[in-house]
Amino acid sequence: MSGSPACGSPRRRTTAPTATTCGCTPSSRWRRSTRATRTPTSPRSTSAAPGSACPTAGTSTPSACGPGTRSPPTGTSTRRPCRTSTAGHGRRPTRNSSTTTASAASPWAGPSWTRRCRPSSVTTTPPVLMGGDLNAWPYLDWTEQFAGARGHAGLVLPWPLTKMFADSGFVDTFRHANPDAGRHPGRTWSPQSGYRSAPARIDYIFTRGKDVRVLGSRIDDRRLPRHQGSALDQTYPFYSDHSAVVTDVVIRGRGTGPDRPAVADEPEDAPGGWPSPPEGTPVPPAELSATATVTKPGTGDPARAIDGDPFTDYRSGVAPQPHTITVDLGRVRNLSAVRFQPTLAYDMSGTIERGAVQVSEDGTTFRDVERVEWPRMSAPHDVDLKGVSARYLRLRVDYGMGGASTLAEIIPYEIS
Repeated sequence: MSGSPACGSPRRRTTAPTATTCGCTPSSRWRRSTRATRTPTSPRSTSAAPGSACPTAGTSTPSACGPGTRSPPTGTSTRRPCRTSTAGHGRRPTRNSSTTTASAASPWAGPSWTRRCRPSSVTTTPPVLMGGDLNAWPYLDWTEQFAGARGHAGLVLPWPLTKMFADSGFVDTFRHANPDAGRHPGRTWSPQSGYRSAPARIDYIFTRGKDVRVLGSRIDDRRLPRHQGSALDQTYPFYSDHSAVVTDVVIRGRGTGPDRPAVADEPEDAPGGWPSPPEGTPVPPAELSATATVTKPGTGDPARAIDGDPFTDYRSGVAPQPHTITVDLGRVRNLSAVRFQPTLAYDMSGTIERGAVQVSEDGTTFRDVERVEWPRMSAPHDVDLKGVSARYLRLRVDYGMGGASTLAEIIPYEIS
């Protein structure tokens, strides 16, 4: 139908009829109230139009717009036309208070000025899709079941806001499609400033309604392949400081259904609450010393990276890269591995992403043992040194977040 009449203004149909649902919206001459009634500035008394679902001018009826509501006076412009719906197969809805009056438990309920007249044939809740950045953590991820997951520190946290959505019948599509919060943490905060020690999933797509089915869901935190490799890609690995949630759903209808495989999330290979230490014996901090090519005055002492305290950091400050931090092991040792612990601070600037682990026996000539690429996360990174003999161990930082380098701890392990 090309156009719709205003509520209470029936006209002759020229095409196949459809049922109408009318918004009982007051005009500029009407005033809104928090109570369930409205009073026109100039009360009039007219009769309801025969067969009309909406009251006509000046009548008072217990409709979906609230008990005792009066319709706009004749001649008053209604600012919202009737909406058309295929429900009812062309029949006008009847004025039946049992079907038009919203109840508190009905999804049609609400403040009087937002309720709508609806056909009696509409009895089901329509499908609902809702998405956004809620800045709230998912209660489903922090139950007793996942207390031992990496970054959860044994905590059980009943986050209230996302629980309210579940109690209202909404489905968290990512967790529905990926029920294991340990292998699929769904980190969305933050691909730009780092993922920190606890997995922060604060962006969602919710669905509600029996006619909606979730097929799959994943997190995207990298630029498209054609946009990778540029200078921007290094500083901004994604288009936003939040990762994207991508969900495939199917809504019951007349369509043919999906014509491609549903999206799927890649699991993190991160069993346990924290990675076990590498094989070997850690070299005592008292036997180590450290130097760096760049340090930040006041907080940049490289000795903070070998003091055995993961809550103190070496920080370079912003300076042209590469940077290096070198650890003197005190004597030549046969090394099994080395653990690099990123900062555990909220400010993850300087978190190291690319570089190389190097060794030397004389402190002058260094050779590469392994090139490294690490995610923007607080979990430790272990490098297998395969029994190499060296007195000096160096990390060359080719890129750290924001042009800086930050490390909480460097822990060398020697063969026992």
